[in-house]
Amino acid sequence: MNVSSSARYPRLTEAIGVLALIVGLSIWLCLVTYHADDPSWNTVLGAVHARNVIGPVGARLADLLFQIFGVLSFALPVVLVILAWNWVRSRPVAYPLGRALGYLLFVLSGCTAFELGPKWTLFGGAVHTGGTLGVVLADTAVSAFNVIGASLLTLACFLVSLYLASSFRISHLASVAALPALALRPVRSWWRARRAASPQSPKPPRRRPEPEVTAPPPEPAAETEPPFEPDIPIRPLDEATILASVRKTHRVLLVEENKPFCGVGAQLAYLIQEKAFDDLDAPIKRVSAIDAPAIYSAPLEKEQLPHPQRITKAVLDML
Repeated sequence: MNVSSSARYPRLTEAIGVLALIVGLSIWLCLVTYHADDPSWNTVLGAVHARNVIGPVGARLADLLFQIFGVLSFALPVVLVILAWNWVRSRPVAYPLGRALGYLLFVLSGCTAFELGPKWTLFGGAVHTGGTLGVVLADTAVSAFNVIGASLLTLACFLVSLYLASSFRISHLASVAALPALALRPVRSWWRARRAASPQSPKPPRRRPEPEVTAPPPEPAAETEPPFEPDIPIRPLDEATILASVRKTHRVLLVEENKPFCGVGAQLAYLIQEKAFDDLDAPIKRVSAIDAPAIYSAPLEKEQLPHPQRITKAVLDML
C-alpha cells in the first residue's frame, strides 16, 4: 500500500491495517501453540484434535512456516504487526521498496546465521533452527566461501538489512552501551552524598617502622638414604640384587601384568623362598592380572590389570 492510496482512502487503509493486525496476531498464536503431533503437510496421520489454538489450519500453517524459516518464523508476524500499525495510524511508509528489501535480507541472513551457528533443533528434532531455507543458503555459502567467508557474508547482509529496514546507525550502539551507566547514576549520586555527610574518622598516627629481624640461616638437612630402586633384568636374572633387597626389607610384594599361572612372579617367589626364606618376616604376596580371557573394553581392562587399590590392599595385608 503506497502513500497516495493511504492519503486518498484513509478509512480503507485503517480497515486493512486492522485486518492485518488480526492476521499477524493469529499467525503468532499459531506459532506459539505449535505442537509436533498436530496435523501437518509432511505427515499422513496426526492428532484427531489439533492442540493448536487456531485449529488444524493454524497447525498446518505453523508447520509450513517452521519448516521453511525455522526460528525466524516468529519475526514474520512481528513485521506484519508493525506494518499494520502504521496503516492503522495512516502513517506513510518511507522507501517501501528499500524496507521490503531490508526485511527480505533480514530473513535470509537470519536463517543462514541460525544454520551456521551451533547445531540444535526445535520440538524434539522436528524443526531446524534455520529451516529449509537456512539449510540451502548455508550449504551454498559454505561450499563457495568456506565457513569463515560464509559467516562474514551473512553478517554483512544482516547489517545491510538493519540499515534498510530500520533507522539503525552505528552511533546508536554507543547510546545502548551507556544505558547501564545511566541506570546506576542515581545510586552513585546517593553513595557520594552519603560519604560526604558521614564524619571522617581520624587517621591513625604513623608508626615508626620496626627493625627487621633476620632469621638465622636454616640448618642443612640431614642427608637421607636414597630409595632402593634397582633395575633388574630378567635374562640373565640378577639374583644378588633381588636377595639383597629381601634382606633389607624382609618383605616381598611381586607386581606383574602377566597371568598368575607360570608367570615371572612365580619364578621369583620360588627363588626367594629357596635362598632367602630365613630373611622373610611375612609370606610373599603377588599382585598379577586377573586370570581371565583378554578384555578389550578399556574400563574392564583397567580392572583386570594391577591397579593402585589392589596393590595398596596387598601391602596392608603384609604389615
